[in-house]
This record gives sequence, C-alpha cells and structure tokens, in this order.
Amino acid sequence: MELDKDIKQRLNDYIGKALKVKTTIHWWDLYPIRSVKIKPELQVKIVRSAIKKAGSQEKVAKIINVKQATISKWLLLQRDIFVCNLINLCNFVGCPFNKVERNIVKISGLKYPNLPFNLTSPEAIKIRAAFLSDGHVPRKITAAPHYKSNTMKAHRDLILRCKKIFGSFKIRTKYIKDDHVFVTKFPSVIGDTLALSGVVRGNKSLINPYIPADIILGDRETKKSYLQQVFDDEGGVGIERRSGGKIILARNCVIDKINGLKENWVQDKKLKQVLLEKSKRKINNLIYGESLLLNSLGIVTNLYVMKNFWISKVGTISAQWALEIFTKKDLENFRKTVGFTLNDKREKLEQLISNLRYSFHNNEGIEFAKTKIFEIEKNNSFKFSDLAKMFKKEKRCISLTSHYIKKLENEKFIKKVKQGIYQLTE
Repeated sequence: MELDKDIKQRLNDYIGKALKVKTTIHWWDLYPIRSVKIKPELQVKIVRSAIKKAGSQEKVAKIINVKQATISKWLLLQRDIFVCNLINLCNFVGCPFNKVERNIVKISGLKYPNLPFNLTSPEAIKIRAAFLSDGHVPRKITAAPHYKSNTMKAHRDLILRCKKIFGSFKIRTKYIKDDHVFVTKFPSVIGDTLALSGVVRGNKSLINPYIPADIILGDRETKKSYLQQVFDDEGGVGIERRSGGKIILARNCVIDKINGLKENWVQDKKLKQVLLEKSKRKINNLIYGESLLLNSLGIVTNLYVMKNFWISKVGTISAQWALEIFTKKDLENFRKTVGFTLNDKREKLEQLISNLRYSFHNNEGIEFAKTKIFEIEKNNSFKFSDLAKMFKKEKRCISLTSHYIKKLENEKFIKKVKQGIYQLTE
C-alpha cells in the first residue's frame, strides 16, 4: 500500500525522535551485577586459565578487581560470576564471549536462557508492547518488572511468551483486591532486556516515551503484533445507541505539577481551560505513534485530548489523550488488519460493526434526515412519526430520528411547533 505523503512525513519526523534500540541482547549487554551460572567445566577452566596466566589467585583478584576469596569460590563452584567479572575474565584469558553464551545455564533467576534474546519476533514485539502499556519496568535496577491486568488470559499469554523468548523462570500472579487487578512479577533480567529494547524504566506518563524505531519501521506483521497487544491492554469498544459506537484507546501524559492540591480530578473550570491549552502542546508520544501506525495500515483515526485532568499524590497533573476509530470502513479494516485477541473485546467489535449497518457515518445522517424531511413535509411542516417511518423504511435505527431532529433544531434548520410536529425555518 502506497502511503499518503503527509503520513510518510509524519512517520519520518516521529522516527527521528524515536529510540534507536538493541533487539538482539547478549549476556554481556545485561546489567553488570547480574549473576551468571555457566557449566561447571567451563567455569573451572576459565578460572584456572586466569590463575595460570596471572601466576596466583591473589594476582587474578587484583586484575579482576575482586577479593581473593571470590576467586576460590569460583574455582570450587560455590559462587556464580557477575556479568562484569565474567567479561573481565574472558578478556584476560581470551575466552570468546559466544562460547560462554552457549554454556550459560542461569542468569539471575532465568534458567536455561534462550541467548541471545531476539526481540524482533511477533511474540517479542507483543512482550515489549505489553510493558509499554499495562506493564512497568522500575527505575531501580534490582526491582522486578511487573504487569497489571484484570484479565487472567492476558497474564497467561504474556507469561508463555516470556518463557518462549527468555527461558524458564518461576512466576506467581497475585490478585490485588483493592485495585481489582492481577499483578505478575518477572525476573529483573527481563527488565534489563526490555530497557535495552526501548521500554523505558520508570513512570511512562512522566517520561512520555516514543515507540521504538524498529517497530515504527517494521513490516505489517510487526505493526500488527504491537497494535494488537496495545489494544488488548489499553483499548476498548464502546457501543452507543444513537451514534453506533467506536474503538477507543487512551493514554496519560503528565503536563504540569502544582503543589498543595489533593489527589483528585481537577474541578476548577479556569484551571481546566489552562490545562487544556497546555496539554494540546504536549501530546502523548506513544498514542501519537500508535495513530501513525494505524494510518500506515490504512485505518483513519481521530486523535484528541480529553477534558479530564488527574492530580496525583505528588502533585503532578496528567492529561488523557484519546484515539478513536469510528467509521464502519475503518472498524472493519481494524478487525481484519489488527483485531483483538480477548474474546469480550472481539465480540463487542463484531456487535458494533453489525449495529453500524443501521447507523450513519459523519454527516450522512444529517443529509439523510434533510432529504426525507423535504419528501414528507406539507406546507413546511412534518410529523416526527413520518420521519421515523422513513428511517425504518431505509432499515435504519428508529431511535436515530430524535437524535437528528435535535441536531437539526440546533442548526436552526427546523423548529418545534408542538408535540410531534416540526416546521422548516428556511
């Protein structure tokens, strides 16, 4: 599909700001004090080679910058080796890093790791998308990354993907009663890998990160995998009686900090207006990138800032950006190109698309109502019931009649004479 020039330009501008990341992660890329367990024979061989080359354990300890007792424990297989120490040992004795990689059996809670970690597969893209949505990689290096969702299927799917991409690990999902949400914690080494691949450490609303460049530049399968996970996590389907409904995705972005305010929604109208102007100048970069990805797949989106602002415990004020997909054509394209994997959202989307057969898009409803009014009016007047019959005849929702009557009244195209009787004003 040939992209619109405007979409191409906006994608190029976005890519220029997006993170250039690593998508193939080796053991030597990880946080320096992650412990590495390698096969016993290779560990003993490396340590003995270092002692032989240096002349003694004491000299090796000075070269590697560890205590002599640590060298003894390595030799006796009583202690695993930190990443930084293993790098120094390999460099000292000339042991290839790739050879070590083939002999690693455990890294900081991750057993039989699938090194090097490849983060470009559809499963890996979904993992990264999950942690850019409902997941969190802590700023503190030693803390465990975690994922929150009120759907157990989302947790099971993410755990299976992580085990496929990273290796075996122990896991437990807890239910937090007060928040009505499930939480799963993952090994910290997975957090290292995610951070290297473009998932920021810390508060995403505050940092306002970009989608990693390799995903923006990816093929259709890459874009689909990313968007599918994001909409499973953050998206929703709203079904509305009159307008039909829409798919909506929302993300928060910190726009200000005001001390002395209590944790709550902003109520003051003047402050709301000031914050609205500020938020228009600071878009959420993730949702903007997701809008561009959808546009590149031929799906038209409506992106806007909502008029709700949240004050946190520490005084930061967040604006909420929303992305909408609402025409039948784009909803069908979304279903075909991206889709939901969660049953409840998928079923809602099917219902929405089915309902839209009886609704209108954009200004079609207004034009339809005007045309039918001209057909049924007598002496510039018409009955509500007659217009409703025209809607029914065209297999449209009868309830839409009052919706468009009100719109036409607001436009001063018609006015109400008495109950059920309207008159043209033109």
